[in-house]
Amino acid sequence: MVQTKQADLCKLREELSLQHSTLTQLEARLTRVSISVEHVYAKLSLVRVISKRDRAKMALGVHTPIETNPEELLKICLNIKNQLLIDLEDYDLQDERIKYEEDLVSQTKIYTRRHHGCIYQLIIL
Repeated sequence: MVQTKQADLCKLREELSLQHSTLTQLEARLTRVSISVEHVYAKLSLVRVISKRDRAKMALGVHTPIETNPEELLKICLNIKNQLLIDLEDYDLQDERIKYEEDLVSQTKIYTRRHHGCIYQLIIL
């Protein structure tokens, strides 16, 4: 009877060790998933879309608390992605490029100087 209980105890220890190993692997995977989701969230929060209506708006209005679990943070990321897709539907790259070039030209200053018969131009962006 004592040997049977010792054998059962040994078997339980092996099962516990196996479950502990599995738990450690799952925790490591969860950590990697959490880091990946936080990285995606950080990148999405940096995206800025300028629509045809010349409204500059951040895709993300408020910062998410650091203690948000990965599942909730992933839902937030998906909502941000969907909002970005909606914002980009009316985005015209050619129109925005023209506006960018016009802004660049309006902000560029050209200084011209003559020195010993030569003309020097300094362009400041």
